[in-house]
Amino acid sequence: MTPAWPNGDPRDVARAILAAPPYTTVAPAARPSLLDVIEAAIGRRLHQVFGAIGHLLGAEASHATLFGASLVVVIVLLIAFAGMRLADAWARRRTAPSQPRGPLAGAASEVDWLARAAAAAAEERWRDAATALVHAAFVALDASGRLPYDAARTPAEARRALTDPVFDGFARDADLALFAPAAATRERFERMRAAFGHLA
Repeated sequence: MTPAWPNGDPRDVARAILAAPPYTTVAPAARPSLLDVIEAAIGRRLHQVFGAIGHLLGAEASHATLFGASLVVVIVLLIAFAGMRLADAWARRRTAPSQPRGPLAGAASEVDWLARAAAAAAEERWRDAATALVHAAFVALDASGRLPYDAARTPAEARRALTDPVFDGFARDADLALFAPAAATRERFERMRAAFGHLA
C-alpha cells in the first residue's frame, strides 16, 4: 500500500523547522518609554480613585456607576469654585468705592462738577456739559442721602431708583444728551440746568 506522504509527513518537517534556534530564542522585553511610564502612573492613580469611590458606594457598584459618581464630584467641585469666584468678584465690586471715569473724571464735589459743566457749555461741548451736570446731580443726591453715588449709573437707572417726578424730566433730557446721536444741544442742556435747580 502506497503511504499518504511518500517523502515523509510535512508536519514533522514543520516541527523540525520551528525547533531551530531562530524560532526558539526569546527576544528581550522592550524597555518601556517615558510615555508608557506616565500612562501607567496615571492608570494606577485612577485605579486608586475609582477604588476609593467604589469602596464608598459598595462592592456591587459597576464601572459605569463609579465613572458617573466621579463625574458628578468633579462637576460639583467646578461649580463650587466658579460660585466662589463670582461671589468674590461681586463682593469686591460692592465694596470698591465708586469713582468718576472718562474725560471728565477728577471732580470730587458738586461745585467741581458744576464748574466743569459751565466750562464745557462755554465751549459749546454740550455732551460734556450734560455729563458733568449729571455727575453734579448724582453727587447732590448722594450728599442728601437719597441715592448713593455710582459713576456707572445712567440717568434712567437713577430715575427708576428714585421714582421722583422732579428728577424725571432731568433724567429724560440727560439720557438723550448722553446717548442719543446729535441730541446734546444748548436747549436740552439749559432745560437740564433749570431742572437741576429744583433737585433737593
